Amino acid sequence: MTEKKIGRRRWLTAAIPAAADVIAQAVNLHTSIDFDDESDASAPPLGPVRIIEEHCIAFKGPECGACVGHCPDGVSAIRIVQWRPVLNEDECVGCGLCVGSCPTVPSAIVTISPKDEP
Repeated sequence: MTEKKIGRRRWLTAAIPAAADVIAQAVNLHTSIDFDDESDASAPPLGPVRIIEEHCIAFKGPECGACVGHCPDGVSAIRIVQWRPVLNEDECVGCGLCVGSCPTVPSAIVTISPKDEP
């Protein structure tokens, strides 16, 4: 059998949307949840976040960028610099959307509780 080689970035861009579609179909088939996106928007912020380099795919070699572009209202708290995510703490609004977008387990992006802040 011949092995087919595919780049990680290409695999991620194909696999993540496909997995999201499967999950969405399963949720629609097995539940009667009526999601209210407006209540999510008015929820209080989770708090500032921190990138844990030891868990982040991009710090281990391949490019990822799954956490970029999830900030609300045109905010760009996470940018890619030299293929790695960099957090601009001054722009972070604490929404936590980037935490849910991280594909690693455990997540490379975590919220900081007040007792953890310097």
